[in-house]
Amino acid sequence: SASYARALALMPQLFQQYSGIRDTLTSLVPQLDEALRRQMAAWPKRSSVTGLFGESGFAAIADNPLLLIVLQSTPVRDVAFERLLTALRKSLATDATAGNPVAESVLGFACTLARQCFINEYVFATTPEEEKNIDDLRRAIAGNSPSAMQIAALAMYVPLHTVPSASALLERKWNPHIEAVLTQQLREPAQEKELRDLIPHLTEIEDDVSKRVRQQYEENPYPRWVHAAGQVAPMPIDQYLRDQFPTAAFAPLAKMSDLEMLIAGCGTGQVAIGSVQKHMGAQALAIDLSLSSLCYAKRKTPAELAARIDYAQADILKLGSI
Repeated sequence: SASYARALALMPQLFQQYSGIRDTLTSLVPQLDEALRRQMAAWPKRSSVTGLFGESGFAAIADNPLLLIVLQSTPVRDVAFERLLTALRKSLATDATAGNPVAESVLGFACTLARQCFINEYVFATTPEEEKNIDDLRRAIAGNSPSAMQIAALAMYVPLHTVPSASALLERKWNPHIEAVLTQQLREPAQEKELRDLIPHLTEIEDDVSKRVRQQYEENPYPRWVHAAGQVAPMPIDQYLRDQFPTAAFAPLAKMSDLEMLIAGCGTGQVAIGSVQKHMGAQALAIDLSLSSLCYAKRKTPAELAARIDYAQADILKLGSI
């Protein structure tokens, strides 16, 4: 598990092979495979941690490096996995609301689950009981001394930057698990907010459909990708076109530098970054309707690529005006 996790950290583009990673994970961790089966059979009931793993089984998966890096790095794309995590979230939050003590590995898993929920836009279903727990956790965070587990539990249900009292958490020092959650859900959104005035506006956005699309992605920048691709060898544009269209006739551009690219609808920047990584000498203008998405993209752009991508807000329906 540790070696596979390291390989994924070096080449995050491998997360696109999600089903294979999931199958490998369940083969390496049979306790996880059994828990997936149990929760699928019990759904829509949410089983407890003990019901899914027994008295001591959860410890076998809570700090598994492969499971943790998958949850921290890419949204879950499997129904059984989603239902298991939905059940685990409810069980862990119930313990946090009750103030029950937890092991360090359980806190670490709860923080990882909070980070997963943030990148999947909190898509997991909730129950009325959980809604009450959320209210209790909000009150705990607003108090003077919330526990680390209470912070993790609330972050599993709502992004902390939407909780006004959560900003006070940055005034204290926490263990690394909680610090990672605070960075993701408080510090980084604050950085994106500061970038909003730095994004130029190239066109007006007046079309009704464009306005509705912009609003959707202002609320939920998508996808909230985590890691840029690694170990990418750039190639000349002529080689790329020949690989894509081996029998087509085209006049070679012979461009090794100053290759200008337009990324129309760049969203959160993953395609723009991947394009300048892949194409030798590429300089990109990346546009999108959503300022929130553009700020996410600008923050996530690796420093070595920042000078090669210009982000701007624009409507593709009006690109003729520029």
